[in-house]
Amino acid sequence: MRGKPSSFIKVFINVEKKHLKAPRFSTKGVVMKHWDYHWKREYPFWYGVVVMYSLVDWIKEETGQTVAVRGEGLHGWFSIYSADGSKKPAYDAVRQQLAQPGFAQGVIDRIDKNGKAFVECGKRMRFTAETSDAELFALLDIYLEKFKQYGVDLFKSFHTVEVVSNALQELVVKEVPPDKVLEVVAALSKPSGKAKLASMTAYFAAHPDRDERIAYMKEHYPFMRMIDPFTEPHTDNEIEEYVDAFTPPKQQPASDITLSNTQLVKEYQDVLYMKDKRDDYRRESFCYAQPLFRECAKRLGITLQELGCLLPSEFGSDIKQLVKDRQLAYIAEIRDGKVNVRQGNVLPELLSAKESETANKVGGITGNGGKVKAKVQVISSMDDIPKFKEGNVLVAVTTSPEHVIAMEKAAAFVTDEGGIACHAAIVAREMNKPCVVGTQHATSSFKDGDLIEVDADKGIVRKVR
Repeated sequence: MRGKPSSFIKVFINVEKKHLKAPRFSTKGVVMKHWDYHWKREYPFWYGVVVMYSLVDWIKEETGQTVAVRGEGLHGWFSIYSADGSKKPAYDAVRQQLAQPGFAQGVIDRIDKNGKAFVECGKRMRFTAETSDAELFALLDIYLEKFKQYGVDLFKSFHTVEVVSNALQELVVKEVPPDKVLEVVAALSKPSGKAKLASMTAYFAAHPDRDERIAYMKEHYPFMRMIDPFTEPHTDNEIEEYVDAFTPPKQQPASDITLSNTQLVKEYQDVLYMKDKRDDYRRESFCYAQPLFRECAKRLGITLQELGCLLPSEFGSDIKQLVKDRQLAYIAEIRDGKVNVRQGNVLPELLSAKESETANKVGGITGNGGKVKAKVQVISSMDDIPKFKEGNVLVAVTTSPEHVIAMEKAAAFVTDEGGIACHAAIVAREMNKPCVVGTQHATSSFKDGDLIEVDADKGIVRKVR
């Protein structure tokens, strides 16, 4: 390494070390079982349980081990854990595969093949008024199984992105002067292909007419908002707001520094493309399958969102109370292929409620440099996005394309999760706004109205008052 490590490099190393060891939680002095934390997302119960099965299958694929998996729901958010010690061997197995020629391309090919099959499955979910309830619910079971299979590919891709991004960053840190690290990362962060969002961005840049942009988005990306089958698609007003908020991304200048491992650079750009492509398939399939979910909800006498609190095997006369209890909180565990769920008064047992850490200062990974002082506005759900005010600091668990409208208004971005290849970091570099990701506790440390200083050059966010 040339010279002393920059603050950015030090923060990156420290955060990565923290991720290797899962926290130990306790209740009333009794030590609880150790679990490895994976991530937290704004997903409903149905979605969460399906991906729990996918996680079990993915870990078995990578390590040969069948492990227990735990999911928790609270305030509309789903947190996922696997049995103590099972995450690292699976991660290491993916890291070892990185040495194989064409590894990232192989994962992309797998995503393409199975993603297309998942979209086609969504298209095939056809029914009529004469379709019996039993036949209708059987279709839902078929779709659930297909999503579970695609979920294995999603977990494979999540960890491939992480492994490749970390390897790329280690190479940059080793071969690039500290003051050039961010510049080189930004210059290299160009996807090797165009997924739908990138294609739409290119179209907008080339077509300034507002009506043309709106028509293009409606035709080619109507499912952008659909992170699950229970999320309503964009309304016409929301599409117009998205179009009106668009500004061309900042073009990252080419770097005059060439890294020694050009194959790793190519794989990094491949996985950036894969990140967007995998979500295209997922969201598009949900869009096609949503009429099936709506019909199931209608016949059960509940809303689409309430349907997300149930599995097909649970449809029965007492579903209203079950839905009500799960909307409060739930714990689901899969052991030996069987799921056990408890809901309602389970708050004292939730690991996710105990993992938060209140602090006046958090550290993370620099997504893009810069320094700003402004008020906090926490994005706790997609419903908060339209309420975001100009000039505030956007604080969230993570970001996705749905957040772009708020990100355009934000002075800076701070997220609990993510690394150099995450959505928030990439958008920050395009918009040239300060960004700190991977802080772990920003959403629990800061609240709306707090005045904070985001020093993205050092990867530090601190409360001023």
